[in-house]
Formats: sequence, C-alpha cells, structure tokens
Amino acid sequence: MPAGTKSFYCFEDLGNRFSGLKIYESSPELLDFTDIERPKNAQVDDTIYEAEPEISLEDALVAFTIMMNDLNQIRCYLEWIWSDYRDGYFDLANAVVSINTGINLARNLIDQVLPIMKDHGSACIILEKFSFVCARRDGFSEDDTVSWSPAGKNEDIYEVADKTYLNASLLLGGLARVLPPNHLPIYEKDRAKFKKDQIILSEFFTEAVMLARIVPNYPVEDEFIRGIRELDTTGNIPFRLVYATQILLDVHHIIRDRTSSAVDSLLKHTTTMDSELSSHIDFHGNLKIENWPASNEGALCV
Repeated sequence: MPAGTKSFYCFEDLGNRFSGLKIYESSPELLDFTDIERPKNAQVDDTIYEAEPEISLEDALVAFTIMMNDLNQIRCYLEWIWSDYRDGYFDLANAVVSINTGINLARNLIDQVLPIMKDHGSACIILEKFSFVCARRDGFSEDDTVSWSPAGKNEDIYEVADKTYLNASLLLGGLARVLPPNHLPIYEKDRAKFKKDQIILSEFFTEAVMLARIVPNYPVEDEFIRGIRELDTTGNIPFRLVYATQILLDVHHIIRDRTSSAVDSLLKHTTTMDSELSSHIDFHGNLKIENWPASNEGALCV
C-alpha cells in the first residue's frame, strides 16, 4: 500500500457505526390507512388516451440545426480525406470507401430526423428556411437572400448557400423540373454561362439517370445513384441526395486538375485486381489434391 494511504476499516468496526441509530415501528394509523382507489375508465369507454406532443416549426428548425452540425462534421472529415488523397497521403480506394461510408452515416442520421419535419413540408423546404436564417445572421439583406440562385449577382452569399447545402438543393431542383419522363436529359456543352457546380452536376446527373433507367440492375451503386433512382421513381428530391450531391461537388473542387490521376489510379487498381483473379483461377483450374474426394467436386459444380 502506498505511503500516506489510510487503511480500510475492518468488518468488526462496521457494526459500531450504526449503534447510535434508533428504529421506530410503523404507527397503527399508517398501517390501517385505506388505499386510495385510482381512477378507472367507464365500463363502456374503451378509449385509449396517449400524449401527442406538438412539434412546432421552431422545434423542427432546432432538430434540423443539430442534424446539420453533424452532417457538416462528416463533410469536413471527407474533405480532409480527399485533400490528403490529392496530396498523396491516402490511397484512392481508401478515400472512395470513406466517402461512401460517410454518406451512409449521413443517410441514417437524416432518416431519424425526417419524421420531425413532416408537418412542415419536406426537408428541402426546411433547408430553405434554415439557409435564410443563416444568411440573415451573416448580414445579408432579405432581398439578396430570397432572390438567391446559383446565377445570382451577389457572389458573397454563395458561401452561405454552399455551407447550408442550398446550392445543391437548387441545382437538383432545376434539373429535376426539366427531367423528361421517357427521355434522357442531355447536357449541352456550349452553355458557357453555367457555373462550375452546374456543369459538374449536369454531367453526372445525366449519367446517373442513364444508369437508373437503362441499367436498373447495375451491380455497383453509391448514394448519389441510389438517390437519383428514388428521384426518378417518386419525382421528389430526397434530402440524402442533396447531401450526396454536395459531397460530390466538394470532391471535384478539391482534386480539380488532378482528376486524371484519380482515373489512372482506378484503372491501375482494377487491372491489378483482374490480374490477381485471373492468376487465382488459373492456379486452381487444374489443381489436384490426393486426399480430395470426388464428392467434393460434385458439390462445387452444383
């Protein structure tokens, strides 16, 4: 035992500590007191009463703000990972897995909060109100905030709209409104007035819709393509698609002119995987084991 540490009391001394306490018996009045009958429903009343909490717009905005804080933390981590990939610290495969995992976490978080907003419209409607509050808090006028669009004149408000995912929501809304029911949306490359975000998203939007309509059973699917499938089926923009869109734009803004290196890395990885699988199949093609029974071969063929 370290020096200066007081020893524990022995069990024999514990009884002396309670010697000064007095024990009183319950009074007869208390024991004979009649029980109070609890109220009951009438015999013909089968109604079950439950508390129904009312969720106001303020409550929905508070829940939305908490959700946005968590979503922004995930977004910051993903930006950090892709920045390190750009600088050569992370491998492409690790960055890709992290971004899909991060958006999956965000989707689960969004699905938990969406029921709180159902009485006040969709999450995109709450998003517009949230962005308006943030812009007003940062000193922008009401006219600048209400009239904002990706082609707006006040470029300063773009940062607020970017941080609150309003840009991604507006871009998706514009593309969804002109989405023909039976044709693929074609992006016109000569529309030079489009902003960078619109150019990037228009190209990927066309490819995602093509996969959703022409290749419905495509074996590989990320959160962006999954959200486009839901948009094409229901006509409504799920909020998780807004988040996936913003992450997609963030990645392209981070790697910028190094996009070709990402493609080269992807081709290198797939070529290596194909070579390893082919070598594995060739090795086991004519492999014979002395103690391997013929019944096992039949099971493998099935």
